[in-house]
Amino acid sequence: MKLTLNLKGNAFSMAVVNERDQVLFTDASSGIGGADSAFRPMELVAAGLVSCSSIDLIHILRKKRKEVAVLSVDVHAHRVETTPAVFDTIHLVFNLSTNAEESVVEKALQLTFDKYCSVANMLKATVTITYSYNLLT
Repeated sequence: MKLTLNLKGNAFSMAVVNERDQVLFTDASSGIGGADSAFRPMELVAAGLVSCSSIDLIHILRKKRKEVAVLSVDVHAHRVETTPAVFDTIHLVFNLSTNAEESVVEKALQLTFDKYCSVANMLKATVTITYSYNLLT
């Protein structure tokens, strides 16, 4: 993987470009001189976790010939008060509509977080990651 970061405009507005020329913008909080115009770095970490785990969940369910018609995930991340202000807990609430039985969803989520999600496996050494789910009708 190769990424390139370029400073844009103000002191903290940045564009990160990947090898496929896709651009992701980041910024800092207005409290330190940023413009609050884009995701902050720690939001990107949480976004990486929720994206990775959602991709793995959908992939596992599809391998079991189950479909996900609706998926939304609420992320509740808490940072410590000291510097560096790292995450100490992250809880994800998966809200999904699927033709999978509840036991299949539970097993798919377990596999997602215990085995397949690279971001969760990288973070779990320092962050308590929990999850729950709601099956939508």
